[in-house]
Amino acid sequence: MSGRSTSILALAATVVLATPIPAAQTTEDSGSPYFVHRDDWAGTMLASRARYQELYQGEDVAMGPWFATAPLPAESFADTKFTDETIELAALDIDGESLWVERPEWTDGEVHQLPKIDSASTYLYRTIDSERAISLTAGFGSDDGIEVWLNGVKVHSKDTPRGAAPNQDRAALNLLQGENRLLIKIYNISGGHAFCFQLERDPLALLWDQMTLEYAAECDRMTGDLPDDSHLDWFRAQTDAAVSPKLLNSVLVEAGIVGGELNRAFKSLCDASTTDDDPRWLDLYENLCLVREAQIKLNEFDMPALRRAIEDLASDYPDQYDEEYLLSLGDFEENMPALKEALVAGNLEPALRATGTIARMEAFRRRALLVNPRLDFEEVFVI
Repeated sequence: MSGRSTSILALAATVVLATPIPAAQTTEDSGSPYFVHRDDWAGTMLASRARYQELYQGEDVAMGPWFATAPLPAESFADTKFTDETIELAALDIDGESLWVERPEWTDGEVHQLPKIDSASTYLYRTIDSERAISLTAGFGSDDGIEVWLNGVKVHSKDTPRGAAPNQDRAALNLLQGENRLLIKIYNISGGHAFCFQLERDPLALLWDQMTLEYAAECDRMTGDLPDDSHLDWFRAQTDAAVSPKLLNSVLVEAGIVGGELNRAFKSLCDASTTDDDPRWLDLYENLCLVREAQIKLNEFDMPALRRAIEDLASDYPDQYDEEYLLSLGDFEENMPALKEALVAGNLEPALRATGTIARMEAFRRRALLVNPRLDFEEVFVI
C-alpha cells in the first residue's frame, strides 16, 4: 500500500474512532437523600447543596465489631439463611461450635479474605450506634455477590462474579437513633472469597454519583476543573465563599478570554459580591465550558491533512469526489481565522455560531473520508 493511501486510511480511522459510541449504563440509582432534581443542572446542583447544608449535621456513630459465620452451603445467590431478626450471636453450629465468631481484627476500608468454599455464603453482622437519625453512605466490595440489610430492610443487592475491591458499590444507610443492625451476605460462586466495607463519613460521594447519572457531561467538566475531590467542596462551602469565582476564573484563563460579554458577566458577579447560591454562576460556567470545548475541537482540526486527503481521493475517484468537496473545504478554511477569533472574543452568540460551524466541519470531514472506496468495513478491524 502506498504512503499516500496509508495516510488517508489513518485519517479515516481517526474519524471512525472519534465517532461517539453510547456507553452502557451499569450504575444503580444511588438513592442519595440529599439529591433534589430540578429542570436543569444548575438548579439541581443548587437545590441539592441547599438540602445537604440544611440536613447534614456531621455524624456521631459508633461501629460495633464484626461477627462472621463460616461459609454456609448455598444453592444459589438467592438462597438466604438469616434475617437480622433471627441472628443469635450465641448460637452454635451442628458441631457444637460457635456459629458467629467475633473478628475484631477486621479494619474497615480493607479487603478481608474469607474461606474459599464454592457455592457458599458467608454472613457478616455488626451493630451501628448513632446519636441521631442520619443518612450515611457505605461503600461495599465483594467476591462474588453481595446482599445488605439494615434493620431488616434490604438496601443493596448485586449478583455478580468479581474480585473484591473497596467501594465497588455504594448505598445509603438510613440510620435510626440508637442501635442499628447491619447484616451482609457474601455469596461465593467459586475460587476467591472476600469482602470490603467502609462507612463514608460524609455522604457527598453518593450525592455526586447520582448527580453524574443525571448530568454526566456537566459533572465531568466540574470534576476536571476541580480535581482531587475538591468539586465536593462546592457543596460544603457557604454561600459567601469564593468557590464559584475560582472555578470560573480557571476556565476564563484556560480559554484565553480577556474581554467580551462573558468576561464582563464574570466581573459583574464578582464586583457585586454575588453569593455562591446565585444560579448565574453555574449558568455562566456552562457557557464558558462550551466555548472552551469548541476551542479544543477547532485546534484539533487538521485542515492541511484533510485537504491532502480529499485532493488525493478526488484525483483517484473523481466520480465520488466532485468539485463540491473542495469548494466546501475552501469555505471552511477561509472561516478558520474568524472562528478562532469568535471563540476568544468572549461574546456568547458568535461563540455559539462558531460551535455550530465546527459541528458542520466535523460532519463534512466524516462524510468526505468515510465514502472513500478504499475502505472496506467488513475487513477493517479497530483496536
